[in-house]
Amino acid sequence: VQSTQYTVLDVSESCRAKRWDGRNRVGCALLTRASLALFAALVCLASSPIARAADLSVQATISAKRPYLGDTVVLQIAVEQSVEKPPEIDTTGLESLGAKQLGEPAFGHQRTIINGVSSEKFTYQFRFQFTPSKVGPLKIPAVTVRQGKQTAATTPIEIEVVGPEAQDTALLELA
Repeated sequence: VQSTQYTVLDVSESCRAKRWDGRNRVGCALLTRASLALFAALVCLASSPIARAADLSVQATISAKRPYLGDTVVLQIAVEQSVEKPPEIDTTGLESLGAKQLGEPAFGHQRTIINGVSSEKFTYQFRFQFTPSKVGPLKIPAVTVRQGKQTAATTPIEIEVVGPEAQDTALLELA
């Protein structure tokens, strides 16, 4: 549950407390109206979608750079953005690897307030699993992520799938 707290300065109270004379009541009323207009403008600006750019960054990590043939490899894609809505992720390139998504994406939220300026970051982590089917170099293609009109892509990752080591001798047992 998120809660936001605002502090409103009631200028009209301070005007009454100082017992302004008739001349200054007009100035006090103007000050009150200006304060309310400024406050309303700040609230609109803070809640405006235009004020919040959908910053988007994506990074991919792999569980092993040199997996053995038959080992399971896990690809993790971390998406960091400034809006809460889950991003669209294009995994068509991973289909050639036989990658399957592991469960639902993990979600994280961070709110930072520095000198009265609030910023938020939302993180989604997607995990995919696949098993390499042949020995040698394997290129994991870039994965594209979309949030609204913005797109970002991971860097392709190269791994080296290692096969079993050659043996000089073989043991044969006869029964």
